[in-house]
Amino acid sequence: MSELGRLEQEVLDVYKKVNPSEIRIEEEEVYEKWKQQREILLIARLKLLPSAYQQTKLLEVGGGTGENTILYSQWGADVTLVDFNPLALNRATYLWKRFGCSATRAIEAAVFDLPQIDLPTKSFDFVFCEGVIHHTEDPLQAVRIMLQYVKPGGILMLAFAEAFGIKARLLQRAYVEALAGRNENKIIAIAKEYFQEHLDRCAKFGGRSELSVIYDSFVNPQVLGIDLLEITDQLHIHGFQYYSGSPELHFPYATAPYNQPPIDIYDPRLNRQWVRHLQKHWLVCGRVSDEEKFMEAQGENIQEEEKYLRLEQQIKSGGSNVSAQFLSMIQKGYLGVGLHYLVSLKTRKE
Repeated sequence: MSELGRLEQEVLDVYKKVNPSEIRIEEEEVYEKWKQQREILLIARLKLLPSAYQQTKLLEVGGGTGENTILYSQWGADVTLVDFNPLALNRATYLWKRFGCSATRAIEAAVFDLPQIDLPTKSFDFVFCEGVIHHTEDPLQAVRIMLQYVKPGGILMLAFAEAFGIKARLLQRAYVEALAGRNENKIIAIAKEYFQEHLDRCAKFGGRSELSVIYDSFVNPQVLGIDLLEITDQLHIHGFQYYSGSPELHFPYATAPYNQPPIDIYDPRLNRQWVRHLQKHWLVCGRVSDEEKFMEAQGENIQEEEKYLRLEQQIKSGGSNVSAQFLSMIQKGYLGVGLHYLVSLKTRKE
């Protein structure tokens, strides 16, 4: 592995203390719950059916401790897991043995090291990367590197912190940092003091420990919100089309005949207004009722962006200056989208 940059090394140091991907799937009850959640995501939401993995090659970038690769292997894929944390890869190897996954290999490398290792480009049916690029110094370059490994007709699946969907959680992070600086013990204490409800929800529904959530969301030196349009622009340039997502991107009002190609939601000539409309909903997701969102769709402005801007300004002027009214905006509910899943199909040459 090449020498890590400063930021990568800082992120790696955090992950060596508490790895964000680790879920105790050795425990039967945990495994069954985790498996059900993954199947809902992969099959019901992303339309990636188990039969599609048979006799395929799958590259998982930044897959950490390897839990997610278990299903891919069991469904018939030959799995290559790349991660820069050797401790995480040790656990992945252990899990593969525990769950009888034979067609697997682990490579210690960061996403930016991929061009330097022995992996042929355009050779994978699936390239998956969940929860990684928003922790890197250059998310778009990370995407450009990964898409080189997708073969024609292959699938690229990205899960990342979308700028609007993650806004409330980034404001949580900014508030904690305003009070604690980068003091690790203070960060943990303040996150628990002000955002315990959110931590409980993440641990309950995500299967991770509370400490894992804190380290990933607050202690981690880098968490960026990435505008979806920046990602789709890159995918469009490199010959990818939208396949599925969570939340969905499909334009529901399209009425073209069945034998006409669907709207290319990645086309920058078409997608700006529609994606901006979706982003307004992602911003208030989990805090504003469906009824209020329906009113907004009818043209009534609920001014959520302005409220978040005012809260951000209060945080920047010092955490102690934040009013209880505005702080409550980032304390209740499930607070946005979390990870935004985007599945794309390589359909044409660049």
